[in-house]
Amino acid sequence: MQPSEPGDTSLQTIVDYTNQEAPPAVLKLCKVAANGSTGIVGKSFNFTVTPTGGPATKLSILAGPYSQGGYCQVVPGTFQVGTSVNITESVPAGYATPSITVDGASVSSSGCPPVFAGTAFSCTVAAVIGPDVNEVSFTNSPAVANSPLTGGGGTDLPALAIANYSLVHQVATQGKRSYMTYRADLLNAGTTNVGPITASATSLDASALQVVGQGTLTFAGAPANGQVTSRKTFTILTDPNLPPDFSKLKWTIQSTRSIKPEPVQ
Repeated sequence: MQPSEPGDTSLQTIVDYTNQEAPPAVLKLCKVAANGSTGIVGKSFNFTVTPTGGPATKLSILAGPYSQGGYCQVVPGTFQVGTSVNITESVPAGYATPSITVDGASVSSSGCPPVFAGTAFSCTVAAVIGPDVNEVSFTNSPAVANSPLTGGGGTDLPALAIANYSLVHQVATQGKRSYMTYRADLLNAGTTNVGPITASATSLDASALQVVGQGTLTFAGAPANGQVTSRKTFTILTDPNLPPDFSKLKWTIQSTRSIKPEPVQ
């Protein structure tokens, strides 16, 4: 075999790469009522979508059932792959901080308080546009706010709230209802640590859900601007085929003492 001459490609394997710009992508925005928060299904929430270097678009989206992945709306226009889009939700007063996902992955946001806030606030997430359809989802739940509390020494404590219900187990009965046992979180939006705390539930609509037994949750304490999961559980009697509407529960929260915030090191 004769040696190849310079520039001779007869004995070489050549791979060609041809690149072209990705076509513009679509952005879909979804609003989800948190599991058990059936009371906000159908309520309208406001969003602002601002692409890099482009004009802002305002949208109102209805909250859809958790079991269906919420209700979604395609943002008008298309978006260049690889660019960033800021999406801001205007959260009304009385709602917990939303959980946000971009294409199914949880993401952090800016402007959100860590937990329930007594006033309206905004949450912004920056989504990097990928090929085809991009989906950004905001999941909200109402925080069941309670009256201002008074500690054992007569000191006013911040407004607290019960939210983030988690099903522990259920037991069927002979009728259409089941005993459903839950844990829940205590949200503290104030700047003062509080504890220990008890929260007792009563039903506002026994035909929809009925509190069984004492219906009392206990918490060792709640950190300032934070949340804690209950030590105990509570049980309701309700139809297991329908997501329970926890807005029909009234919570009475009591604290025996307040704890001064620890100094920042």
